[in-house]
Amino acid sequence: MGRARVVRQLESSLERLQVDRFDLSLAHELELDTPPANMVETFQSLADVGLARAWGLTNVTAQELLLILQRAGQPVSRTRSPSSSAETRRA
Repeated sequence: MGRARVVRQLESSLERLQVDRFDLSLAHELELDTPPANMVETFQSLADVGLARAWGLTNVTAQELLLILQRAGQPVSRTRSPSSSAETRRA
């Protein structure tokens, strides 16, 4: 996701919810034309300045997440399968 779009959406949400920061900021879709390194840098910068304590991605597979982080030169500490908690409980 492009930096300008992410910052604009986050600031709009902060204002609408009348809060100073989020505990977690999630990207729900990826823009294929945005390099992974730019996306990671954008979200990390939001955490660095205190607008979000942490960030993450949804709607990506573990393999896609690993690829994004590797291409961005980020260490990978953990991933979670996109399966639902209901599916996990049945296993």
